[in-house]
Amino acid sequence: MFGFTASHEQRRHSRVEMVADAPVRIDIIGEDFIDVLSAVDISEGGLGLNVPHRFEGCNLDDLVSMIVQLPAPVDGYFSVMGRIMHVSNDAFGAAFVGLPDMARQQIRAYISSRID
Repeated sequence: MFGFTASHEQRRHSRVEMVADAPVRIDIIGEDFIDVLSAVDISEGGLGLNVPHRFEGCNLDDLVSMIVQLPAPVDGYFSVMGRIMHVSNDAFGAAFVGLPDMARQQIRAYISSRID
């Protein structure tokens, strides 16, 4: 989905897609942009974002700063750096860089709540 090159079987982490009534909010800051978006999907390894207005200057391997806000039942947020791994039209994937243990636990709890 959205030009990601890794197949589901190649991924190391379980990934869940978002639902409209419980979005994962992402405040994102890059070298030439700042925005508030909703994630398309999320895993312990990173997330996918749909960017309808297409960021100019958003390139592979660029670092971005993100605040990720998870909805109920987790209702938590964390700050993390991400590396842009895939860019395709109006979407990109970002791998988490140095994900704190507390954030990893929050993501696991969120994913668990979605797949149970």
